Amino acid sequence: MITIYGKPKCKYCTKAKELLNRLQTPFKYIDISLDPEAKKFIIATGATTVPQIYNEEVLIGGFDDLEVYVK
Repeated sequence: MITIYGKPKCKYCTKAKELLNRLQTPFKYIDISLDPEAKKFIIATGATTVPQIYNEEVLIGGFDDLEVYVK
C-alpha cells in the first residue's frame, strides 16, 4: 500500500491524495505534525520536504515522482 507522509497546508500533499483518489488507488495518509514517530522517521531518512511517498517500504519520492510512478 502507498503511504503519504505530509503536513497540513501542503499543496503537493493534497495533490498526491487527489491523484491517488482519482486513480482509485488505496493509500494511507500520515500527518507528521500529529504523529511524532512518523516525524522522527521522516527526519531520520534525511528528507527535508513533504510529501514523502512510499510503496510499502520503498521510497517513491515526492509528488512529481509519484506522477511518474503511477504512469
